[in-house]
Amino acid sequence: MPPVVRPYRGVSADERRAQRRAQLLDAALDVAGEAGLGALRVTAVCRRAGLTERYFYESFGDREALVRAVLLRCLQEAGAAVQAALDGAGNDLRDRCRALFGAALGVLLDDPRKARVYVEAVADPGATQLREQAFAAQVALLERELRAAAGPGLSRRRLARLRVAATVLVGGTSVSVVPFLAGQLPVSRGQLVDDFAGLCVAALAAD
Repeated sequence: MPPVVRPYRGVSADERRAQRRAQLLDAALDVAGEAGLGALRVTAVCRRAGLTERYFYESFGDREALVRAVLLRCLQEAGAAVQAALDGAGNDLRDRCRALFGAALGVLLDDPRKARVYVEAVADPGATQLREQAFAAQVALLERELRAAAGPGLSRRRLARLRVAATVLVGGTSVSVVPFLAGQLPVSRGQLVDDFAGLCVAALAAD
């Protein structure tokens, strides 16, 4: 029979594993924020977390899995911030697009560690699938916003054009965020958000 795993000080084994995983992710974010994704090594992260390598492999199969988990946490926080911003926005497309992009950008700008992870993950081959999934979800979200603003009864041609517009806007914005976070784009945060919202409105108005 399997051994009975009893709670330790009132904390179950699953809860302790979850706590250790969170510790490792926090440590990884600190290491990546200070020295970049290239510095994410099992020994460095375990040292920062105050845990042994045994506990690292309890949660992550290898370094690449850790990189993906760190990026996923950043993306999930951005997604939650976007949803909260949209829930509080009105029906005007410009306001909604300003809210969703501003919220996502805010997660990165308010924590330089996450900004560095986002920027450097672009070149990390281990994060390719995760970035592609995030991109598809972002396109779908913006397409829904454009379709809702356009109203019912859209033709197939119009629907296709809105999907193309959403893809181009998300793709272009994702690319432009990287130099912006690196301080290479000479615009303010507010201007970048306003420009994105204006492009969304222009895309909807395009024939």
